[in-house]
Amino acid sequence: MSKQREFEEAVKKNNVNTIKELLNDNSANPAWKNSWAFRYAAKKGYFEIIRVLLKNKKANPANSDN
Repeated sequence: MSKQREFEEAVKKNNVNTIKELLNDNSANPAWKNSWAFRYAAKKGYFEIIRVLLKNKKANPANSDN
């Protein structure tokens, strides 16, 4: 499984620790698919993931139609 796919699965499962690990070692791109992770976390109410993503300079909540 690719690191980006692992990141996607971690977001879907609300696995904040895995998300932090992947972002800290630059294995995953949080802006992937027009910041899909941010939009998904917001939709599901995963507020801790949103906080983590907002601290990451690559994530952009203004991407597309977020």
